[in-house]
Parts: sequence; C-alpha cells; structure tokens
Amino acid sequence: MARKEIETAMAHLKLDERGLIFVRIKAGVRLDNGGYLENVAARKELADGNRCGVVCIIPKDMDFDVEILSMDHYSDTPVAEFTAAMAIVTGDLLYDRLFKLHAKQFLNGVPHRVFHREAEAVKWVMEQLHERGRD
Repeated sequence: MARKEIETAMAHLKLDERGLIFVRIKAGVRLDNGGYLENVAARKELADGNRCGVVCIIPKDMDFDVEILSMDHYSDTPVAEFTAAMAIVTGDLLYDRLFKLHAKQFLNGVPHRVFHREAEAVKWVMEQLHERGRD
C-alpha cells in the first residue's frame, strides 16, 4: 500500500484522495538543497507513478539558502513525470519572485502559479488536473 503522508526534516507532505500533494514547509526552517531534494523524493514517493497536483505552503518565517535557485532538483527524474501542476502559497513577495524565477528555469512542462490563499491555489491545481483528464 502506498504511503499517504511523509514527514521530512523541513516539511510535512500529505497526499489526499483527489490526487493533491500538500507540502507544508515547517515554520522557522532553512530550506537548502538537501532539504529540497528530500522533499522532491517524498513527493515522487507519494505520487507513486502518477502525475499529482502539488500545493506548497510556505510560512513567512522560512529562510532559504540562495544556492537552491541554481540547482536542478529534478535532474534525476523530470518533474513532469510525477507533477501535473504546482502552486505555491505565500504571503511574502520575495518568495513569490524567487519561486517564479526558479520555476521558469526548472519546472519545464509543468503549469505553475503563486497564490496568497490556499483555497485559490487548490482550486487552480484542481482545474489543471481536470484539464489533463484527472479528477
């Protein structure tokens, strides 16, 4: 039986019945390449061979290592193989801009957007899944 929840050093990840993977970054963490790669591996495991929607919630007090912006965290497995769409939820303008920069370079073939409210992000990701034939 496939896992439905995974706890990493930096996040709690949960797959719901709709095919959405929620990535809730823990408050006060410093996101670095190792943590990012751990979260990617957890998402891939939860997807279990499917292309899931991802909603990543970033707390305002998260810190990050600037090196994550230049590393392709999907070099081993193309992100489009296990991700149908990705939404980032953040109230911080800096994280909004950094995600857009990183996504433009590394989320090839995966629709992605930044939101300020989780409900809007979920709605958009569900629309993306529906458009791709996955309700």
